Amino acid sequence: INIFPVEIESALERHPAVSAAAAAAISSPVHGDIPVAAVELRPGQSVDAADLMAFARQQLSLRAPRRIVILPSLPRSGQGKLLRRAVPELARTELRQVIADAMVYAAVPGFVGSQAEAAFRDGTRDVQLTEIDIDSLAAMEICIALELNTDISLAPNDITGMPSLGALLLRLEAGE
Repeated sequence: INIFPVEIESALERHPAVSAAAAAAISSPVHGDIPVAAVELRPGQSVDAADLMAFARQQLSLRAPRRIVILPSLPRSGQGKLLRRAVPELARTELRQVIADAMVYAAVPGFVGSQAEAAFRDGTRDVQLTEIDIDSLAAMEICIALELNTDISLAPNDITGMPSLGALLLRLEAGE
């Protein structure tokens, strides 16, 4: 599906809480380019990403972004122009935090409070699942936490079958 970033931005900016939006694509080896967006809210307004996703789907149908990040301010150049190229990394960083928070929620031994957690959160390295201990109960808790924060349903064996948290990140970016 072809969609220009300005179409996504215009649709999101029609939401009464949104003052500005920036859209870009994350490249997926399976799905091609996946649209993502970041928004800046009007002063005094609040809305969550799930509400914005529903609004975007209503406006854009299948062309809606797969992920929307809410920021205090959008990245801009020295001339005030939106920096769309920063949006994919902002979305990836936010999703990395969601995954790490799910691991903490599930109290995964070998991850919580470790150097592996810090490195994954700041994006300096991937964490292989062989480094941490995800049992079946932890996998179920991770699935629940991820579904609550991403609207993506995974089975526990989807989690335990991943080679790394980076592989999980790629799967969630693709919206599967």
